[in-house]
Amino acid sequence: MDKKKILLIAVVVIFMLALFVLTLKDEQHVEQMNGRLQLILTSEKNQVKEGEMFEIYLNLSNTGNNTVNIWKMSEQISYDISFYYPNRSEVPYVCGVIERPSLTNEFLVELSPGDYIESTFSDSKCWNLEKGEYTLIAEYHTSVGEAITEPYWIGRVESNEIIIVVE
Repeated sequence: MDKKKILLIAVVVIFMLALFVLTLKDEQHVEQMNGRLQLILTSEKNQVKEGEMFEIYLNLSNTGNNTVNIWKMSEQISYDISFYYPNRSEVPYVCGVIERPSLTNEFLVELSPGDYIESTFSDSKCWNLEKGEYTLIAEYHTSVGEAITEPYWIGRVESNEIIIVVE
């Protein structure tokens, strides 16, 4: 091989290595924090009239031994609430689904062992609950793929179940 071909190959290899290193630098690797969380779900009322509004309360507590960073409690972002018919099929959610930007470090909350954060969901009209019995469940969840650079707890925690009777 002549010197020009060797030089061209060397330039291409160096360029490809530089691109590879830059893509690695841009990827955000979030360190996962270990911890044990518990989500407790309560309701303002367990018996309501058809069409009646009622509040749903969530309490997320750190039941582990380590302090963890978690996402703030925010409906459709860090938690979901679901109603189920007696046959365990989900009652459709009729309110709009939000569109949001990537989360940043400002969305993190530090939760020490024994501490908790709470959230109240006030729009029970997001489900058309006709007369009958329903099971209410919530889920707290976090994931990767955000613009968060600090370590945080990643996973899912399901709440207790509550029976709501609509008269």
